[in-house]
Amino acid sequence: MSKTTLGLALLLAAGLLTYGLVTASHGADSSQNSQNQDPKEVTEAASAKITPKPSQEAVKPLQIRWQADTDGSGIYSEAPPVSDGRFFYSYNNTLNAASLPSGSIAWTFENAGTPEIISDNAIYTISGSDHLIKLSADTGQQLWSTQVAKQPMEVGGHARLTGRTIIFANESGGIAGYDPDTGRQLWSNPDIPMYAGTIHGEHEGVLIVSGTIDNIRSQYFGLDPATGKQLWRTEGILSPVTTYEDDLVLRETAAEQYIPGDSPVAGHLLTLVRLDSATGQLTGQEQYQPLADVSLTGSSQALIEQPYVYTVDGTLDQTESRLTRFTLGQTEGSSAKSYDEYGALAAGPTDGMAFFRQNNVLTGVHLADDRTVTFTAPANGIR
Repeated sequence: MSKTTLGLALLLAAGLLTYGLVTASHGADSSQNSQNQDPKEVTEAASAKITPKPSQEAVKPLQIRWQADTDGSGIYSEAPPVSDGRFFYSYNNTLNAASLPSGSIAWTFENAGTPEIISDNAIYTISGSDHLIKLSADTGQQLWSTQVAKQPMEVGGHARLTGRTIIFANESGGIAGYDPDTGRQLWSNPDIPMYAGTIHGEHEGVLIVSGTIDNIRSQYFGLDPATGKQLWRTEGILSPVTTYEDDLVLRETAAEQYIPGDSPVAGHLLTLVRLDSATGQLTGQEQYQPLADVSLTGSSQALIEQPYVYTVDGTLDQTESRLTRFTLGQTEGSSAKSYDEYGALAAGPTDGMAFFRQNNVLTGVHLADDRTVTFTAPANGIR
């Protein structure tokens, strides 16, 4: 397994955790005098300054609080593995419970990976290559263990808590539901392919999951959450964005973009559709920013924060990514807002902020009002 160095740095000005960077940030909110000061004027914090534009005067070093070798799994998840002041990470097939402020180890559990689920002071994770286990988040004591694969999982698996059921997907094929209190299997459907799959959760009483067909096209399934029975299936070049009015909003890519050739392929920078939870049909298509050629565009993420939709795009090899904002619902005539002035996108958008790197300077931008917080990168740079 590859090694990733996890640095926990204190960002007093930003006041949020960001795990999309190799250096993760942990901080507390900085107070601001709002009576006599313009919110866009420079505001000094203990280790940074917030300013409308990055400048050398406003840049302070990003200090590493502690670091540890990890295997890299789970650190960059949308919901980081944190609970009650502890950060959970795996290294050398051992799960570690570390103090957020100091990095000191409270307990370890051998033959276990990064948590799949953290809920009600309990941790659910995969042990070995065929068992799901439940541990006490306080002590690391094993509460139950259940076999989730008849054969060792060569590809892997993942779990999600939906309502009062743990949904476990085996990437070699199959999906099942388990009781979180006892680990007892409630139902199983071995016929749902879950390679590179995602458990999207329940929407209007339908459990929605997806997996890849050929690493380009995806297939989505609607299942009965009580039995695992398949209700519908749909496929396309689709990736999840968010949930809106209990329907999944997906990013749709035209198939022509993947057909080799020398001729330009006209299209749009961003196309959104809704996946109807009851029927699996795709509805309500919205297309943003026409492009003369989309064949060399690599799109990796889209995010909706009302009233805007943000899209992360770049070259096919994703060496550089850029962030663009549109007003949701304003399609063909929508004016785009670019964030190129801050540099290449490093992480986000998340929790109302996006982070950019330029000349070894890390800039965090508050998306609501464009206020920024800037830091110099650690000595080993930003990756």
